[in-house]
Amino acid sequence: MEKREYELSQLFIEKYHQEIEEGKEIQIEIRDHFTYEGIKVKAVVSLDPEKIPDGDILWIRNLNEMVMPDPGAIKIVEELDEDVEIRIRPKEQTEYLL
Repeated sequence: MEKREYELSQLFIEKYHQEIEEGKEIQIEIRDHFTYEGIKVKAVVSLDPEKIPDGDILWIRNLNEMVMPDPGAIKIVEELDEDVEIRIRPKEQTEYLL
């Protein structure tokens, strides 16, 4: 089976650093690498693709909107409804930015 390719913002990597290191499931919004369609998912993410050998390819997009040269991996556990709210920053920080 051919691996799919997705993108994830570096902000999610920073927010969920500990969960990612521990191999825990996280709720994130990813994009299809080719169509840029956003998808909300519950997934396991690794910056080391060897840790999820049966996972799909995950490109990390940095804060300058550049794709990092070395991909990680993602194993999608569940696609979430579009109305599920996913925040990168805690609510109080988001409200401060408005």
